[in-house]
Amino acid sequence: MTQPAIRMPRRPNNVRKSVKAVRGRIQPQWREAARTKGFAIKARVRDRYHLSLECKTCGALNVQRIFTLMSANPICQECLERRWAKDARDAGIAWLGRDPERRHYSRYRLKCGHEATRQVALVQRVARGETGIRCNICNRSRDASVAQRQGWELLGSAPSRRPNYRSYRHVSCGHEQEISTGNMRTARHGCGRCHPGWCAAPSHIYLFRISLPDGRRWVKPGYARNPTSRSKYQLELAEGVTCDIIHQIPQASGQVAIRNEKALHKALKLEFPEAVIPRTELGPWINVVSEVYAERLEGEILTRLHALAAASEV
Repeated sequence: MTQPAIRMPRRPNNVRKSVKAVRGRIQPQWREAARTKGFAIKARVRDRYHLSLECKTCGALNVQRIFTLMSANPICQECLERRWAKDARDAGIAWLGRDPERRHYSRYRLKCGHEATRQVALVQRVARGETGIRCNICNRSRDASVAQRQGWELLGSAPSRRPNYRSYRHVSCGHEQEISTGNMRTARHGCGRCHPGWCAAPSHIYLFRISLPDGRRWVKPGYARNPTSRSKYQLELAEGVTCDIIHQIPQASGQVAIRNEKALHKALKLEFPEAVIPRTELGPWINVVSEVYAERLEGEILTRLHALAAASEV
């Protein structure tokens, strides 16, 4: 006598086409325990330690140890997988089956169409809206595209195994190094072989216009090797705040840029102290604590930047 499609507990890909029944009495206390826990005993199977339990919810057959039945709450593997499939649907992906090697993992088809192995608990968190799920294949493609735009080739994971770092090759000189994905995306990096460092590298002095949701406008002069990256990623603007680059002038090096920028701020604070925006006003809107001025100084600052650019050309 055999039982069809019996499920084994906590083992991936564990559907058995048949499990051999064995002779032996089924004790009344076993039947009562099974009944109270949502199962019905169908037979003794495999050996004297195991039972075939029919789930009252879905009708699936499960093999469980008698000890587990009496001391714990057996889990129907069919019901468990149905819950996992529902969690996946709630997360916007598709459950494909258990991972054959790791019992806490399953295979899924992500929204992009790629297949991936993820922890079941992670997908449950995604279904509850607590986190997101990313595709490693798509992430690598995006990282490679970003690197290409910056003049680098993505090689793979960082040898140091730091999670937010990748290994890149500089296309111009062939130098390989680790760079964080954030710095690669915002162009805040340099080649360890051919890049001279920020002090010697060319830089800029810029003027930003910062517009607040309530209609106020401020201006912020400063220096940066990449003013676009500075305006987009480093100011950490609050929601509804915009930053536009009004003007920028090249500087021979970061050292020259910081010297001229400091002189500009010193003169503005001395001549127009009432136009300096207090730190308390900056806090809710932008991640800087000083060197921001009222909009009325925009023309004055532009005049000084034009004069500085003309002097640099002499």
